[in-house]
Amino acid sequence: MGCFMAACFNFHQVLEHTLDIFKRKFHYFVDSIAGMDELMEVSFSPLAATGKPLSRCGKCHRFMKYIQAKPSRLHCSHCDETYSLPQNGTIKLYKELRCPLDDFELVLWSSGSRGKSYPLCPYCYNNPPFRDMKKGMGCNECTHPNCQHSLNLLGIGQ
Repeated sequence: MGCFMAACFNFHQVLEHTLDIFKRKFHYFVDSIAGMDELMEVSFSPLAATGKPLSRCGKCHRFMKYIQAKPSRLHCSHCDETYSLPQNGTIKLYKELRCPLDDFELVLWSSGSRGKSYPLCPYCYNNPPFRDMKKGMGCNECTHPNCQHSLNLLGIGQ
């Protein structure tokens, strides 16, 4: 340390030495990631092992699991896809109805006994199908011309 203070090393030598240390640490952690995964699995269960079956995936038609822990979401273990859901409310299956765009079963989000509720397609909620839609919109804000739950057919947008 005394030599560093006395300026025995120039800036580039110190920089190269420091970058080399970080590079070796990075490679060590990349090589050890499998061990880290094993250690984490002891404390945390895999996402696919949690939740309860709720609605069917539009891609594989198998049940997706509803993970209630925040942030609440649906997970299809077969497709290895996870779909975000609205927070701070309850989710339940919506009459086993399906989205006409992607064949996902609709779910109903409700903010409580007297609060608002609306159906939503898990896929469309995360991947808006139309340019005028934003991520996080439910069927009640969808602009699909023929869907029975869309903004247009409910008469709200007219």
